[in-house]
Amino acid sequence: MDSNTNNSARISTYSLYKDEFEFEEYTKHVQVNKFRLSPHNLNIETGRHNGIDRIHRKCTKCNMNAITTEMHFLLICPNYTNLRRQFITPYYCRWPTVQKFETLMTTTSPKTLSNLANYLFHAFETRDPT
Repeated sequence: MDSNTNNSARISTYSLYKDEFEFEEYTKHVQVNKFRLSPHNLNIETGRHNGIDRIHRKCTKCNMNAITTEMHFLLICPNYTNLRRQFITPYYCRWPTVQKFETLMTTTSPKTLSNLANYLFHAFETRDPT
């Protein structure tokens, strides 16, 4: 990635797990694709659009006083523990790290991608019911 990409706050999470531009298995899963590209309604993204400082983009679904990053939503927020148990291998959720997050987000396993897509679908439905 070039220096402009590395300095972009918008894609800071995305650049953790994407370093080559090529077709990837995850693109078959709309939810995963959307999550990786950031057109979602997590506070980390909506706050950016609304000019809210990053430090104030807190999760409103838990009392951890944490910024609602993609990693928080996927592996940490206690609001989604039951969904995680259903769809995500415990390895990723026990003592979650940036490395585990990167590994999950770069998986090429069709089963893991399908489970991740299901988690994201249900977690977003739980977060923002229509």
